[in-house]
Amino acid sequence: MGTAIVQLARLRGITVIGTASATKHDYLRELGAVPTTYGEGLEERVRELAPGGVDAAIDVATWVAFRRLMPSPVMAKSSQSSRS
Repeated sequence: MGTAIVQLARLRGITVIGTASATKHDYLRELGAVPTTYGEGLEERVRELAPGGVDAAIDVATWVAFRRLMPSPVMAKSSQSSRS
């Protein structure tokens, strides 16, 4: 899902900062995203990459850091629906 989100955002001219392990940074660059690693220090790394701030965040894994990066967050979080 993350790949499709990056591709759609880039088609609209949106700058995308993608989080992944260092071994996947080349793949993020191929998609047109600016890569950074996730984990400890994510907020500081994103602030360096986006000194003007972040307008929106989509995280398909966990979004704790994004709450602290955006004063009034507009976020979408993926969810899995369960069927009975």
